[in-house]
Amino acid sequence: MPYTSGIVDEPGATNHTLQDVCAQDFADHLSILGDHNARQLVRNALDPEHAQPVECSLVLPIIGAIPGLPTG
Repeated sequence: MPYTSGIVDEPGATNHTLQDVCAQDFADHLSILGDHNARQLVRNALDPEHAQPVECSLVLPIIGAIPGLPTG
């Protein structure tokens, strides 16, 4: 199933592709649960008045983010 199957085409909806925001984010269905890049996108959507930039860092499939790696 292509990733585009999850795109919502409704008024007021904003769709993000993680790799468009952070090319180093290879999160899959498992690792997205702890993905700080995705978490910041959600926080920004829920509180747009206090939106913060996504500090892009490596997120691997299954493994997720690796603590101690620099962001940016």
